[in-house]
Order: sequence, then structure tokens, then C-alpha cells
Amino acid sequence: MAPEAKTAKQTATNQTSTNQTSTSPEIIKQFQQRIKELENLNRDYLGMIQNSYDGMLIADGESTSLHINPSIERIMGLKYRKDAH
Repeated sequence: MAPEAKTAKQTATNQTSTNQTSTSPEIIKQFQQRIKELENLNRDYLGMIQNSYDGMLIADGESTSLHINPSIERIMGLKYRKDAH
């Protein structure tokens, strides 16, 4: 089969094979780098929430409060306790 006649499935199979030959240390290094990037973003976002003048409450899908910033505590008279879950 001519190279230009490859199907999308064949191309995807070739890419999968190429990805599987990556060395484990390389993949681990990529994951560690991505984790570090996400931790930095999380720290930045939490800093913005924590220092916002606006009241902010973060809840999960079951309406459990995960984080309440100091402003909402001040505005609503609420106190967030981590042990209240």
C-alpha cells in the first residue's frame, strides 16, 4: 500500500505503537512535570479565592462545602470547619 493511501485507522495504530515505545522514565518525568504545573495553578487559584473580597464557597455535587473563603465567613457569619464533613 502506498504511504499516501494509509487509512485513519492505520495511522492511529502506528501512533499508538510509537507512543507505547516511549520509555517509562520519560513518561514519569512528563507526569511529574504536569503534576507540578497543576499544583502551581491550584495554589494560585486558591490564593485568589482566599484573598477575594467577594464571598466564595466551593461545594461538591452533594452540596458538601469544600472551601469557604474568609469573606463569606465574614458576610454570612459562617465558620468553616474541616472536621464537619
